[in-house]
Amino acid sequence: MNDFEKKHSASGSDAAFTYQFYSFVYKLLSLEKGETVGYEIKDDIHIESFEGKLKLIQVKHTTQKKNDGTPSNLTNLDIDLWKTLANWVEWIKESKKIKQELESISYVLFTNKETGNIQFYDKLKKIKNGNASIENFIEVLNQLHEITKDDSIKGYINTVRTFNKGKLLVFLKNIEIETGNDDIIQKIKNKLELICRFNPSALQNVYKLLITSINDDKFSSITGNTNFSLSYDEFNQKYRNCFEEAYDRENLPIRDIPVETSLDFDSLRKEIYIRQLSDILAIRSDSDIINIHHCKLTWDNHMLNWEDILLPDDYKKMYANAYQHWLNSFQEAYYSLNLKEARDSSFQPKDDDILPLAFNCLTKTRSKYIYYRTQNLDTILSNGFFYTLSNIPEIGWHLLWEKLYKQ
Repeated sequence: MNDFEKKHSASGSDAAFTYQFYSFVYKLLSLEKGETVGYEIKDDIHIESFEGKLKLIQVKHTTQKKNDGTPSNLTNLDIDLWKTLANWVEWIKESKKIKQELESISYVLFTNKETGNIQFYDKLKKIKNGNASIENFIEVLNQLHEITKDDSIKGYINTVRTFNKGKLLVFLKNIEIETGNDDIIQKIKNKLELICRFNPSALQNVYKLLITSINDDKFSSITGNTNFSLSYDEFNQKYRNCFEEAYDRENLPIRDIPVETSLDFDSLRKEIYIRQLSDILAIRSDSDIINIHHCKLTWDNHMLNWEDILLPDDYKKMYANAYQHWLNSFQEAYYSLNLKEARDSSFQPKDDDILPLAFNCLTKTRSKYIYYRTQNLDTILSNGFFYTLSNIPEIGWHLLWEKLYKQ
């Protein structure tokens, strides 16, 4: 590429503008209730809170790479760094902010550059932690001012080092340098993954629709000479249609759980749900325990996975239906026995009377499916739910299960 081509190449500048937009979207997805984010209004990006706090964000992008392919490091004499700091100092001067007002303003340098081992950054951290004085910091600035041969950088450093010491100290304590933000698209998708947890397959479509919608609105605002900013509530309202697919909760995600065969059978036999089944002779071998344990484990693992997905009201409905399935089966199984007791007050059922009916209750219950909305959960999950309930225990198979297993 010749000098003319380099001068007119859009790759660097276009990447910087695109990176700034993606950084805006990333910050937008990180908003908290009561906050508003603006694009190229008070800074590249700014965030205001309802409490009156202001965060000014300068976005810097580099296309320069190190030998390992990662972006170049932020250095002591990085022109982006010093130009940014000088611009903020000039803004403070022009706005005539008093020291107390400055305490509510923070300054963020957001960049894809990596953090190098730089003296400036180390000294800044000490200032923020109270382990260095403003005089110590100015000494570092004086040294850097002497070292650099770049007149522009000298000017930027001079702007910072000659600033009012009291205000400079407050300013420095409120600076944040966020480096290593190269894969900004993945960072956005990581934010969206939480939103799309109800329907992970919707992530890519949600991402594309959201990016396109925000970019279109930004373009319309800028060409219409209006500021482009969004509050937390405005974002949720304006772009809610982008997330409709993400909130499709008609189906819970199901995954295969491998069958475990190397089990501690002695410990499992002490579990209430296994005892309940053993006592009605529904377990005759270790193979039975493996199968039953697999069902319960599958249910328990899915419940952990669904922790952020399953709404309390939906679980209540699932539980109520499962309990009613069991209760219907229990009452049907023991109807004949209850009838005998009702007709003969001296009748005392024996195990030979109870065990076949208990197994019948179990069989009827295990034939029932658990439903999540319109989704029919499979036999393994459904049985696992019943086994989990019997381990609490909130249900049982034996006529006297409450007396036998409830503590």
